[in-house]
Amino acid sequence: MQSTTDDRAVQSGTPAAAATETVAGIEEHAKGWLKATRSRANSIARLAVAEAKLAATSIALMAFLGMLAAGFAFGAWALAVVVALQFLDSQDIPLWIATLTLALAHAVAARILWRSALNLSSKLEFRVTREQFSHPDSGQ
Repeated sequence: MQSTTDDRAVQSGTPAAAATETVAGIEEHAKGWLKATRSRANSIARLAVAEAKLAATSIALMAFLGMLAAGFAFGAWALAVVVALQFLDSQDIPLWIATLTLALAHAVAARILWRSALNLSSKLEFRVTREQFSHPDSGQ
């Protein structure tokens, strides 16, 4: 590269002309580098947007499929309760007693599940993560 610059200086005849050509070459390289950097940044931004759209679509689909599965599970549970009621009715147990028994069983199950959820929610304090932020060097 130096020999090319020296050859130009010899051809032009003045060191000032060679310096101007060198500066112009540096400017060309800088403009090319900036153009390539800008192009890469645009490509990365387009990729990030595409991945974010894909993630949003996936989350929406997961939510829809989860709700659909919950609907089917609820339907299956309702049918199971109806079958249990019919079975208890066939055993000469009055329908109101069978219904009350199943309702109480469901209420107890709901209470147990609700308490379990509350117990789990009390553990969502991210204690270890907060410790890492307060003492970043202690984790390793």
